Amino acid sequence: MKTPAIIDCREEEYAFFLSALWRLPRGWRPILFPLRGPGSIGFFGSLVGIILFSRRPARFCHSASEWRGAKVIEVSTALGDYGMGGYAFVGIRMQRRRARRWLVFPLFAAASWFTLNGKPPCESLSQDELDHYRERRPSSLHDLVGSELEFLKIDDESLRLRFERPESGYEIVLRRDGRDIKPWPRGGRRRLLPQESLEDSLLICESPRLWS
Repeated sequence: MKTPAIIDCREEEYAFFLSALWRLPRGWRPILFPLRGPGSIGFFGSLVGIILFSRRPARFCHSASEWRGAKVIEVSTALGDYGMGGYAFVGIRMQRRRARRWLVFPLFAAASWFTLNGKPPCESLSQDELDHYRERRPSSLHDLVGSELEFLKIDDESLRLRFERPESGYEIVLRRDGRDIKPWPRGGRRRLLPQESLEDSLLICESPRLWS
């Protein structure tokens, strides 16, 4: 049985227990006795009413139009945790008015799964590979900071996420068949399984704390 490409995860956040009044209607559920994470927060926090909330992140495709024009304020290539290490999800933090959210690609070493302006992003390449490009050096995901979300397009074969700034644009393309990206180090193309949906490959989260 082949391993799924998209990693099922939950976003988690510590908060005062009274926040359940507005968190529960938004899908958050309290975890009263967490068996992972910072033990000091779990024990001492519970004494003053701070508990852990968890929920399944939503697909971004359902709210993408609401976030058009949102500005990118941060990028991370180190999201996602399973307790013994990290998944290296890519997270793009956006701000629209006072609201801030993370767009997350829940894929192992996610920067290696898509192209940025037609090339692998810098974060997915070794130094030797970067030297090969020379003056045609690929863009970095951190170049997105300061740009604004233009659109998200998803069809049967690809996901396209476009950001714009006055002097340049950036387009992330994730293809189902993985034909434009490097294969796995031990061989084999990075691709989604037939039963997996591209809509599940881009999530919107309030918290960058993601567990699987």
